[in-house]
Amino acid sequence: MRYKRQSRKATDIPYDVKVTVAIRDNGICINCHNKKGIGKPNAHFIARQFGGLGIEENILDLCDTCHKEFDNSSGDKKIYLEHKYEEYLRSKYTYWNREMLVLKNYNIKICKLCHKKFGTKSKTKEICKVCENNQKHKKFACTTKISPEI
Repeated sequence: MRYKRQSRKATDIPYDVKVTVAIRDNGICINCHNKKGIGKPNAHFIARQFGGLGIEENILDLCDTCHKEFDNSSGDKKIYLEHKYEEYLRSKYTYWNREMLVLKNYNIKICKLCHKKFGTKSKTKEICKVCENNQKHKKFACTTKISPEI
């Protein structure tokens, strides 16, 4: 019987990346410091749906609760968590930047409202998902309430 190689997407997290990230983060949630067992890093900083790669510079070790909170939050909470995790990844990788985390067939654009970079396949989209959600809920642009000192 011949072994059939399993195909992977670039956004999938390979086992060796999971191990590397688990060692980097000491096998605990980087948000709440909940021990959850080594080898289970599962959160993309740049989400898969926005072209976020399955590389160690884009993967975070979060418990299920913190992972759901990060994925499902919006507005100020989303901005706060994103900023916190971005600072964490920058502290681990001096060369870290958002462009390296996104698939090459995605366009890197700068949001017209918050001036953050985001990945999209659309050629016409001009605002990021956070600002889009804030507009839906009649809130301000995502950076209006965040101070640069955070």
